[in-house]
Amino acid sequence: MEKFFITGSTGFLGQNLLEHLKGRPVKLYLGIREHQPEMDPHLDVELVPYDQLDQLTLGPEFSVIHLAARAHRMRDTAADPKTAFMEANRDFTLRLAEKAVREGAKKFVFISSVKVMGDRAGFYKIGDIPRPTDFYGQSKYEAELGLARIFAHGQTEGTILRLPMVYGPGAKGNVLTLLQAASRGLTLPLRGTRGYRSMLFVGNFLSALDAILARSPKSGTQLGTYFLNDCDDLTSAEVYSMLYRGMHKRGDGLVWLPEPAMRLMGAIGGALQWITRLPMPVNPAVVSRLFDEFRFDADPFLEDYDWRPPFSPKEGLEATQRWYGDDADMI
Repeated sequence: MEKFFITGSTGFLGQNLLEHLKGRPVKLYLGIREHQPEMDPHLDVELVPYDQLDQLTLGPEFSVIHLAARAHRMRDTAADPKTAFMEANRDFTLRLAEKAVREGAKKFVFISSVKVMGDRAGFYKIGDIPRPTDFYGQSKYEAELGLARIFAHGQTEGTILRLPMVYGPGAKGNVLTLLQAASRGLTLPLRGTRGYRSMLFVGNFLSALDAILARSPKSGTQLGTYFLNDCDDLTSAEVYSMLYRGMHKRGDGLVWLPEPAMRLMGAIGGALQWITRLPMPVNPAVVSRLFDEFRFDADPFLEDYDWRPPFSPKEGLEATQRWYGDDADMI
């Protein structure tokens, strides 16, 4: 029987992965910190506290799927945020990878982030030099560098996936904010947005993960690093209008406002944020996410795994919207 050791099973990606694995003849070992999550009776699960991980041998029948991470946050209350990010996202990742390689695990999948490339607008390819601008991106990038050293030896096959914003049932963040705005019938000044941005529907992520677990890359690399996305980038206006039309059947919820005016508002919000140390709803980062191009080349993954995303962005957004409609009263 195939065995998976999964970290981050209580998070957005983890919960969708567990649902995806229902009914499969697999044994799941879920890494946990302190609390014991409720387990679905349709899954064959064993909980493994991280401080007891040495008692589990990650042998050749195991694939390790490392989803857990200390996420980027607007207001960080840690006494030493950099150390907290490095310990969670770099150090733990490398200890887990060393264990997997030492004990001969079949595969190791590490979920990284496009934040390793920094925040500058543009179209990025694998091979472009990462320039992370915050502790989250830096910790992910340093984990990637450490994995390159670890996977130079042993037989374990490693994969690094640099993910953009992932959306789908259970998602938080920007898509949830847009869903809430659309559900209230709010008109947003997004008609003038021109910057296309890469996103990833969680169903496409799970399909790509299936491909990684089922076969080896055509390139034969021991550690492959890839960008992954829906392969159909959208502007903020396109995303919001799809959500708005799905809820209201008429109109698109968009109004035009000159981009310079939005950037001025962002600059003012950024200044107030710096003075007050409080997050502002409109700041330079928010305006950049709305107006700037931020795209990533997924072709190397498509070629290495002979994979194509099974869901279009429209299908993914519709699935997310259905979830929101069903669960809006619980959010």
